[in-house]
Formats: sequence, C-alpha cells, structure tokens
Amino acid sequence: MNNRYFVKFEYRNEKMVKIFEFKTRRDALDYFRLFYQPDSEDLYYSIFVSECDADQKTESLLALLTFVERNVSGEIIRKNWRNWNVGRVTIYETYEFDGDSITQGILTEVHSDHAILTADGMHLWIDDDTQFMFR
Repeated sequence: MNNRYFVKFEYRNEKMVKIFEFKTRRDALDYFRLFYQPDSEDLYYSIFVSECDADQKTESLLALLTFVERNVSGEIIRKNWRNWNVGRVTIYETYEFDGDSITQGILTEVHSDHAILTADGMHLWIDDDTQFMFR
C-alpha cells in the first residue's frame, strides 16, 4: 500500500492554498485536529484531509472543516446556522483521539441563540461555538 496524506488549507484573505504532506493517516488527522476550533474561521475558508493511493490512482476525502457554504442562489457565503431551516439534512463530524465519527441528522429546531440537530436518538446543540462541527 503506497498511500500519502495531505492537509489542505484554503486561506480567507490571501486567496492562497497551502498543502502539507504526511506519511500516515494518523499524523495527517492529528495535524488537522489542531485547527478544529472556532478561531480557525478567521483565517481559513476550509481545511481538509485527503488520502491518495498511488497504486490505485485515487484520492478520497478523510476530513473536512469548512467555514463557508453555498446559499440557494449558489453564492458562497459564511456558514451560519441562523440561516438554516428546520428539516435541513445536516452532518455532524467529530475528530477525537479515540476515533472519528460522522453522523447525519435533521435540523429540528432553530432559535435565536441555538439550533438543535436530531441524529441517532441524540439532540445536538448548534451555536456560534459549535457550528464549525456541522455541515
């Protein structure tokens, strides 16, 4: 198996991209996790980790942290849970030392200070501090 791992940063202000290469999946995801915080929104449009298999000539997305999204008109806007509607299918991602998870759910409530995502019997709280974990 001849895999390489890349962490790609799309910067907000400089309109530039930086890519870092890693030999192991764990090293790439550990580096990615350093930026998995709300403050990263000030610097980046998105950060993602990809795995490239040189033997199969394929690339797959392992992790994505995005701070912008497209609105219904197709324009790129800052991600903001306040613009989301009840019934929106939303993905909740976590990248922890003990494992990664991706859970899909439905937005069931939107209030002035938070929203609620219902997924797998859980009710997940979305607000300004946690919105970067949802897409």
